Amino acid sequence: MKKLSLLVVMCVVVNGLLFAEEIKLDPFEMPTTRSLALGGSHAAYTWGPSALFDNPAELRSVKGGSILGLNIGLYDPPFLNKLALLFTGDDPIDFDNDASGATSRILEAVGGGALAGLDIRGPLSFGFVAGGFGLGINDRIYTKFQFYSNGDIDLKINADVVVNAGYAFRLIDSFLLKVDAGFAAKAFGRVRADVDTGILPLLPAVSGNGDIVETLLKGQNIPLIAGAGVDLGATVRLFNDIAISLVYRDIYSAGKEVMSVYGDADLSDTTYRVPSTLALGASYKFRLGSLLSLAVMADYKDFIGLFEYLDEDKRLTLPNPLLQMSVGAEVGFFNDLLFVRAGLNELNPAVGLGLNLKVFKIDAALYGKELGLYRGHNPSWAFDLGLNFGW
Repeated sequence: MKKLSLLVVMCVVVNGLLFAEEIKLDPFEMPTTRSLALGGSHAAYTWGPSALFDNPAELRSVKGGSILGLNIGLYDPPFLNKLALLFTGDDPIDFDNDASGATSRILEAVGGGALAGLDIRGPLSFGFVAGGFGLGINDRIYTKFQFYSNGDIDLKINADVVVNAGYAFRLIDSFLLKVDAGFAAKAFGRVRADVDTGILPLLPAVSGNGDIVETLLKGQNIPLIAGAGVDLGATVRLFNDIAISLVYRDIYSAGKEVMSVYGDADLSDTTYRVPSTLALGASYKFRLGSLLSLAVMADYKDFIGLFEYLDEDKRLTLPNPLLQMSVGAEVGFFNDLLFVRAGLNELNPAVGLGLNLKVFKIDAALYGKELGLYRGHNPSWAFDLGLNFGW
């Protein structure tokens, strides 16, 4: 264990020294509806192929598979509904004859600024875990629309495909203590677009006098970024019920622009790198026969970010460390047929329900999300629904 701890510390130091100048790339995550209801993914509490993303050491303790899944999330559904009514309601916006009035009504709906988005994971959702080995392939498309009170719009779109494989092995195996370690390698591709525009340039296209996609992407060069990365994990389990896990994600995860999927080919030699995170989590599981099961979990998701925040020169641009805390609880009834879930992530509450029909699972989650640097800076909330086939 001392050697493993020393290796993790050395990797953190080398990471910070060698790769500080590379362009940041958002992590390749595949959250499930179930995990979102529990306050996010947890290092010491995962299931099936999700362990490939959450903690590769858990591949030694979990099993299962997925053959098809679709998880859909909406950020701030009330705002999306309000905006839709402007276009389809009893008094729709008249872009052609009243452009200034249309603009003012949209700005009134936006108010002081708002955020909306769509997150689709699947239908490509294949994976299995058996005997400590795991393999998976998943896709995800997620968008974020940031509306500002002055009429500006910031649109971000990521379309990801991730193929990952991992293996975990047992270092210590006794009645009192079990220690597992594991690693996961991933290959990924991402098409990403980042568009800054305003409401006024979009009005002709929205009114039917132009192509809205062409208007949004005019002058954009949208690349396909391909790359690979590695995660490490370790779990200490006491009496099979208490688990403490350490996960070093994206030890080195980097990619290059390999082609242009929109616009003129203008590929750069820039290296994109996913920042490393070091997470610590703990969980406790209890079962009362087939009637009731209980699991509670808590995590601190990134100690590397905490160390960076302590640098006064970076503090104003980094999220408050309190946003890295996460807790969750899951209660299962009738041999885990029905689940009730709750959690806290980024200091925002999360709740959810799950129905486990063995080969078919339905999950729902309602949760708050902080998109700013501190609690209340840029809050939103989301609804997520998951339909998954597997075992």
